[in-house]
Amino acid sequence: MSERSQVLIIAGVAGVGKTTVGRLLAIDLGWEFCEGDDFHPPGNLQKMVAGVPLTDQDRWPWLQALKDELGRAIREERSLVVACSLLRKSYRKVLINDFDPVRAVFLQAEEHLIQERLSRRDPHFFPRELLQSQLETWEEPEEGIVVDASQAPAEIVRELKKKLGLEKEG
Repeated sequence: MSERSQVLIIAGVAGVGKTTVGRLLAIDLGWEFCEGDDFHPPGNLQKMVAGVPLTDQDRWPWLQALKDELGRAIREERSLVVACSLLRKSYRKVLINDFDPVRAVFLQAEEHLIQERLSRRDPHFFPRELLQSQLETWEEPEEGIVVDASQAPAEIVRELKKKLGLEKEG
């Protein structure tokens, strides 16, 4: 991977702002953006639409598909911002620890704020009733950077660029 090519994962529970922040950061940096939810097999999406929480077994094919995409980006020397939940340490190992150039940022906010955001979100396959199952599955990160997601998205992007050493010179 060239010095300029990087992969950054923006992680956290549903409604915390991963996609919003990830898209803004990718645009700001001129990198590609990848929505992790796009890699779920149809059966996972059907379960979530029906309000059924995913199991670890459900998530492994999704994680493998994301891992394949990260591997492609690294081989092709493309800089990429990925938005995905990565709720458990074991999931993080698959995407972060298996690739040296991959870095992670974890967005965290109070449950009431996340619930409020989910209630205002445009129609989405993930019903807000499933948030509790994600909060129960969530394991505090031991790696990466943790950022307070209660800030405005533009502020989060500024903070991330500073903490990750990605501020443009000039």
